[in-house]
Amino acid sequence: MARRFESFLWELCSHLLGPPEYGSSWHCPFCDPDPERKSWASFSVRPPLRHYPIKFRCHRCKVWGDEHDLLHKFFHDDEESQQFWLDYGQAFYPPELRSRRGYPDTGNAPPAPSMMSTNTKRGQRRSDRSPNGAQRED
Repeated sequence: MARRFESFLWELCSHLLGPPEYGSSWHCPFCDPDPERKSWASFSVRPPLRHYPIKFRCHRCKVWGDEHDLLHKFFHDDEESQQFWLDYGQAFYPPELRSRRGYPDTGNAPPAPSMMSTNTKRGQRRSDRSPNGAQRED
């Protein structure tokens, strides 16, 4: 019986990095040059959970993102390969098991304020002020 993948990002990681070391964790392709030396598998994929976005993250080198970011890192100059994988994800995975970014059915809408990090919210508030600290009048 074929393994049912948790999300498109999980399948993409399995294809690019091989089978996970355990659960949803792999050796990081960016900071762990020797996966044979039984070190901590620090690269993980967040499972689909309620309204949280599906992301990967290395807990050692702090690289993180969604399938678009991972494809860009692996196929930096090969846009054809990137587009192949994004089309594959769109064809075989429902929207709740893919990134919310860049697909025609979900659009490129900014995240809801409840989904933004505190630093992002602070940055928006700072941009609403003029250089001398007063509120902008638009």
